[in-house]
Amino acid sequence: EIDTAARYGGEEFAVLLPETSRAGAHVVADRIRRRVEERFHRRGSVHETISGGVATYPEDATSAEDLLRRADEGLYRSKAAGKNRITIVASERRRHLRVPLSHPILLRARSTRRAARAKNVSEGGLLVSLREPVPVGSSVTLVIRPAGSAPMALSARVTGCTRSACG
Repeated sequence: EIDTAARYGGEEFAVLLPETSRAGAHVVADRIRRRVEERFHRRGSVHETISGGVATYPEDATSAEDLLRRADEGLYRSKAAGKNRITIVASERRRHLRVPLSHPILLRARSTRRAARAKNVSEGGLLVSLREPVPVGSSVTLVIRPAGSAPMALSARVTGCTRSACG
């Protein structure tokens, strides 16, 4: 996949960053914002800045239209907060129905194995409870042993953790 920047309309631009986390997209957007601010500040009296919003698929939206709408929400929040900033749009509510699930699993990350418990599942992912945090972005294998069935190994990527777990 290739990162793509395009004029979206008027004075609006969109930057698509496939395979980039929400935090990574914020870093890229803020780097662009700072470069524009530095460049136009040095040129003299004209002071141009960028305000923007970051939204990610599928965490914040599951269609292109909704993704743009969510990024626009971030843009408007940035402008309302004083401009020249990038705002991450984090969903306040879940996009997918979550089904409660309490089942022991084994989590393998690199060369470590950790006991864990599945707490709920949805179309968007599986919520897992662990004693020790696994870094966001880590590739893991979840081994689930349903009663009376052979173990199932699922490849996954850690997309987030609670504040208490991440520090």
